[in-house]
Amino acid sequence: MSLGSRRWLVTATLCFAAMACDSGLFVEPAEDAPAIRISYSLSEAARIIAGGGAAAFEAADGVRIRVLREEAAVLDTLVSFTPAEETRIGLQLPSSAAGPAVVEVGILNGEDLLFHGTASADLARGATTPIEISLGPVPHHVEIDRAVQRIELGDTLFLTGSPAFATGHAIAGELSWSANPDGLVELDRTSGRLIAKQEGATRITGTFGGLSDTMTITIRSEVASVSLSVAQEIEVGETTQAEVEVFDKRGNLLDRTVEWSSSNTGVATVDAAGLVRGLSAGETRLSVSAEGKSDSAPLRVVEPCVPAPPPLEENGFRVSGVVARAAGLLVDVVLNPILVDGRPVRGLTAENFQVYEDECVRPFTVTTSEGAVGVDLVFIQDLSGSMGGAITGVRNSVISFAEQLVERGLDIRIGSVGYSGPSTIPSTPAGSPDEFLGPVQDLTTPEVFRKHVEAEWVATGGGDAPENGLEAIEYAHRMLSWRPGATRVMILITDISLHWSGSFCGCSDQTIESIAELIGESTVVHSVAPAIEEIRTADGGVDPWVLADATGGVRLVLNPNGTVDLNALDIESVLAETIRLTFESASEANVPHDLRVRVTLPGGVQSEFVADGVRYDPLAPELKTARIPRR
Repeated sequence: MSLGSRRWLVTATLCFAAMACDSGLFVEPAEDAPAIRISYSLSEAARIIAGGGAAAFEAADGVRIRVLREEAAVLDTLVSFTPAEETRIGLQLPSSAAGPAVVEVGILNGEDLLFHGTASADLARGATTPIEISLGPVPHHVEIDRAVQRIELGDTLFLTGSPAFATGHAIAGELSWSANPDGLVELDRTSGRLIAKQEGATRITGTFGGLSDTMTITIRSEVASVSLSVAQEIEVGETTQAEVEVFDKRGNLLDRTVEWSSSNTGVATVDAAGLVRGLSAGETRLSVSAEGKSDSAPLRVVEPCVPAPPPLEENGFRVSGVVARAAGLLVDVVLNPILVDGRPVRGLTAENFQVYEDECVRPFTVTTSEGAVGVDLVFIQDLSGSMGGAITGVRNSVISFAEQLVERGLDIRIGSVGYSGPSTIPSTPAGSPDEFLGPVQDLTTPEVFRKHVEAEWVATGGGDAPENGLEAIEYAHRMLSWRPGATRVMILITDISLHWSGSFCGCSDQTIESIAELIGESTVVHSVAPAIEEIRTADGGVDPWVLADATGGVRLVLNPNGTVDLNALDIESVLAETIRLTFESASEANVPHDLRVRVTLPGGVQSEFVADGVRYDPLAPELKTARIPRR
């Protein structure tokens, strides 16, 4: 049965004193008394919510009818009520009700008013006046939907609620929304759209007319991740503040209580505020957690920095080498054999060295080169036409030398850069059409290198003198695949002097000094050239033997037939004096460090290996062999 089909007829009349109303069916009104017939319908507001107005109407059990004249009630009666399609109620109207009047009708549940309506009418004596009344809902309270009372930062919630009958059934009506405090949320007061902005609790109020309902919304995100930051290293007795950031799934920063711990409290402790104190040298791991999420970081505690002495004002001899990270904090400094007057200094021990990293003294160990230090050897070979009579002898000498190194069990890779020969790589600067670099063989196995020499070393190029050996050395230094942690050696073989930046041809921008500065910290250059000085300095060129002096190398003589006794380098014996110092760095991070290694010879003469702003590239995998204690 739809609400629209309901009819409620109230016929009211004034009965004579001796006359009773008959079972709710009324007689015709007396001549001096008015009668009314009321028909009603529920307003759209009462009908719009399914299960709302209809259900409330079905719960009605009483009806109150008032007739007012000049604001005075001439009739005020409450009768029982049973909802039906048509309702008839017998009433008596006093004769004083005649004339203009206001008729009020209220539908009740117990004492609670559910529906109410009024209509104006002119009641005539002895006549029945029809009145149509639209009954509207009467809100009793407001109900907010409490299905969601906790949200996270950034969440959007659409608040819902409505006014309601006393029976609890909903009434159509839009609430007005407010929050207290309002700084935690962004709230549209009309639509009820709420966006969480800060963590906390806020009271949400929905208002309709003078009625309201209130609930509490708690804004609190779940912890999704924890991020710990702390210094990698501190000194014994030093404190440092560890920092932690706690995030939710959206990356919002949360304010949470965290718990700290140290895996080795004998090395370092951490208090509830994240203050870390170094107690003894060693390693520990700091951890922090919040609501089931955690992060950790390693911490190293070291003895206080012992300041390094000032750098030497003057070096007494040449020291070169390479630096590579062996593993973790361990760093290798591989120093090339120290040559004095062309001879390797032998018998050096840990007492002859000091390692300074970032101006702090670092403890270190010394290990032997035997089977543990790799060698990267590059030939810088003059292939100009003037070498034609000697190239066969050079080629045979080089191949024989390489084979002997392999037989002696050295971990060696060999490469070469030719110059002034039948090649195609323009020299830099390319000021002369006769100056080219190549052929080039990157560092490789001795067998591959041998095949390259046999096939590619042909002396047919050139056309001027001096030659571009310095440019070839620069190319080798910059372009070849040197292994981190391997000792670096170049052997220059030429029958003439070298171009330099002052040469008339403009085909070189290098000098002995610039090459020594470029490679001198890492590489030794041994120079093979004619014994006659006038040839080595022909046409104002640079003497190749001077290059050996500048880089700590050895001078060797190139015979007219091209043979050269490379074994005179005694390279196996020399490499046996390669020194590897292994120390613990302050950091595992690949960040720049200023590194100095001071070498003091038995006679007291000192020099330093200096590498400012060096990054410790990882040691070549094949060089990670067992380290043998030495001396």
